[in-house]
Amino acid sequence: KAGAWDGDLRLGGINYSIVVDNALAKEEKFHGRCDSDTKIIYLCTESNNLSYEDTYIERTLWHEIVHAINYEIGYGESKYNTEKFVNVLANYIYQYVNTLEIKFPEE
Repeated sequence: KAGAWDGDLRLGGINYSIVVDNALAKEEKFHGRCDSDTKIIYLCTESNNLSYEDTYIERTLWHEIVHAINYEIGYGESKYNTEKFVNVLANYIYQYVNTLEIKFPEE
């Protein structure tokens, strides 16, 4: 599963890479981490031979994307970048994206 989540995204004109690094995650004890200096979002997909569910990894990714957005709009050190606030916002975004039933017209 390592590598399955690797990729790139663009936030406000800034490129971020998504990198699965289970060894680093184990060493530094994280499930996800946003490095705003290098523009890398690190994800952990397994720990101690236990693979995480895709829904857990996706929620973690949304959490780190919210951190990245906060950094890019200048809120990296604000009350909007606390773990509690980011968790709530990321969970709302995750729920919205996964329950979206709007059919957009084709152009």
